[in-house]
Amino acid sequence: MRSLEPPRKRRKLNPKPKSKPFNFKSLDLKQTVNESGLWHMDSTQLGLLDKQRPTFLSTTSPKSSDIRITSSTGFNQQWGNSADENVRTQLQRDQRKHMTRDEAETVFNQRSQQSALVWKTGSETLTQYGDESDTSEPISAHTPGVKHEVIGGTKGAMTKEHGRRDMRRQSIVKTTLDDEDRGPHDTAIMSRLATIQLMQSPKEELQTVKSQVLSSKKPIFSQFTDIGQVSGKTNGPKFDSFTDRLQVIRETDKMHAAKSLLARGLDELVPDTHKTLLSQSKGSVSGAMKLLHKQSTSSKPSITFNTKPKSDTERLDRRGRSLHRMKKIDRPLSPVRRVSSSGYKF
Repeated sequence: MRSLEPPRKRRKLNPKPKSKPFNFKSLDLKQTVNESGLWHMDSTQLGLLDKQRPTFLSTTSPKSSDIRITSSTGFNQQWGNSADENVRTQLQRDQRKHMTRDEAETVFNQRSQQSALVWKTGSETLTQYGDESDTSEPISAHTPGVKHEVIGGTKGAMTKEHGRRDMRRQSIVKTTLDDEDRGPHDTAIMSRLATIQLMQSPKEELQTVKSQVLSSKKPIFSQFTDIGQVSGKTNGPKFDSFTDRLQVIRETDKMHAAKSLLARGLDELVPDTHKTLLSQSKGSVSGAMKLLHKQSTSSKPSITFNTKPKSDTERLDRRGRSLHRMKKIDRPLSPVRRVSSSGYKF
């Protein structure tokens, strides 16, 4: 017999609430910018910076010795290494009097391991500015990032174009520093962006001179102990490992820079891929890099990778704009590239 009870109404399932986009403006901007430089430093270098920072911040006329830190041989390094100041020492020394204490702090903390600053000579990142190149050696680095011999000090260092790239970076940074309406951390952010462009070639670009490196008449050594010599006919795998590591460091730097720009409210200067990964990781750079590595190893990635064999950003001084006056067309960051791991610990 059929039941005379009225049919039960099906309960409507509440749709899963959409996750709100991460609010990057909730981040502490000064802390975010500081982290973009300090992640490069090992424990010894952090200790030296902690010791010198109070002196630098307490004066308007710092000495070079208040800014530079001494060389030390860290984990997995074949020789002594110092820290590149992304804002040139002379510029910090001469312009400290024009900086607030907060600005001076993030400027002081913008550092890079010299072993991570390696570029293909003759690259468009330099020549697009009209600067002369020197391709007498296929790759070069910040002294003493790569060498012809494993020895302490600067002897044997490969330094082609170092001075030109350093001075070009200074010119770019000073445009922002000279802007009276700049944000308190714009100078530091721009110094990181200029360092990535001018002193860190992507893996795809370095791979274009692989045959020249392998056939070099002089041996070429990376500073990383576990990689060692990257020249020589049988050292192709070591050169690949070298460029893989530099790519991981460069993409981590780009992720930090993207986070700083988003926290600063300069969203249109950040590629969508960086926004997506950083939003999914709730602003965590290490989390975003894990997601990037997962996408890099996926057979069906949901993001598009930059595979161009050169840096994909144009000159950073177009129309003489400082950081906060840049438009989307001036975007100082390129989309993400594939990485072989989620990070590197100095």
